[in-house]
Amino acid sequence: MTSRLIQKIHIAKGQLGLDDDTYRATLVQLVAKDSCKAMTGGELETVLKHFHRAGFKPRGKAFTGPSTKYAAKIHALWISGWNLGVIRDNSDAAMEAFIHRQTGIAKAQWLKDAKDAAKVIDALKAWLAREAGVQWSNHREASNAVLWAQVEIIDRLGKKVCHIHGDPIACQRANGNIIREAQEATSC
Repeated sequence: MTSRLIQKIHIAKGQLGLDDDTYRATLVQLVAKDSCKAMTGGELETVLKHFHRAGFKPRGKAFTGPSTKYAAKIHALWISGWNLGVIRDNSDAAMEAFIHRQTGIAKAQWLKDAKDAAKVIDALKAWLAREAGVQWSNHREASNAVLWAQVEIIDRLGKKVCHIHGDPIACQRANGNIIREAQEATSC
């Protein structure tokens, strides 16, 4: 239960655009602790309630996981687009609307035909290449292509790139937060 609350608090931190210093100062102000790991369940709930009052809105039911190899690839590309700042709504509903526009099929889990899946995968890859400069052909691993594109975007923004050695997914997520925070700052 506490790990679920910690996860929600970290999602709220990102959604609210809190930098690390502001986030930790808020924790100390609320419960006199600067780390969620040191908190009790009640203290975590206090922090989460505060973030709800500050404007945190959970995005609905979490993705339950892809049920086909195609759905897994599409979901990974969709999240990569979110972490590149290209996709503005990372919800399952938005992803399924995209899939439906490409194929006429309503759910990623229903993609059984390779041709239908390829339409979606190719469209996502083209979109990410066009909007974020992802160079798929230069990298054997798709996650490396996304990370390099993130580095270029963050460098252009004049921000510091996050390096988390040994965990490319966490690194993509952290760099995605940097990109989205910069986008939000320029859109205000």
